[in-house]
Amino acid sequence: MNADPLAVSDDGLEKAVLTVNLDPAVNTGGIIHGAAGFLYGISSADVPATNTVVPLKSKILVTKGALGTEHPYGDALDVAKTFLESGGEQIQMYNSNYYGVFGVTATREQYCSDLINYICPAVVGWKEAWKEEHGTPDSPKEAVGARVDIDSAIVYVPINEGTPNFDRFIITPAALDEPVGVDTDYPITLRATEGGSIVADENSVEPGGEYTLTVCPDKEHVLGRI
Repeated sequence: MNADPLAVSDDGLEKAVLTVNLDPAVNTGGIIHGAAGFLYGISSADVPATNTVVPLKSKILVTKGALGTEHPYGDALDVAKTFLESGGEQIQMYNSNYYGVFGVTATREQYCSDLINYICPAVVGWKEAWKEEHGTPDSPKEAVGARVDIDSAIVYVPINEGTPNFDRFIITPAALDEPVGVDTDYPITLRATEGGSIVADENSVEPGGEYTLTVCPDKEHVLGRI
């Protein structure tokens, strides 16, 4: 790429003229994948599979935040394992996707409360499960655990681009009318990964409390195991 000397325009003012010279026969080097990544590139665990993701050499995945309801797929905690095990380095979570509408209507106080009481505990729990399976760079259990520092690999992005109503949604200490505390009850969130359903007899539980789960496999999975 070369810039020609300053030229003179019709009005007598000097202007810079930029010329780009491309020679397809000249190789400037191999692809270094310095800016490789994608938005919602993985919809769920192993979709697409690792053998498809690895050749792309993607470093960053930007996706729906943990427990998000705005989109049906792409939850960070569902896709992070596939991406990181495929060579990825960082997951950026759009946490405002927690709400099922673009143009969030929640107040900043409500958002802070949801981050503290629902989103962050889910992410912390997921990280602990990752460390249990893969280890950490200081104490790895396998290669991906040695490569990925999961505490820095999962990044919270509080605002999704220029989401409408963001002015009422920005979080700073000065913006809050009063400190947001942690709820004394913990919500019970259940997922059936292989069909069927799971039902709890409580919606939330106090620290040290107990609740009962009822697991109801669907007909297809029951017959498949007979």
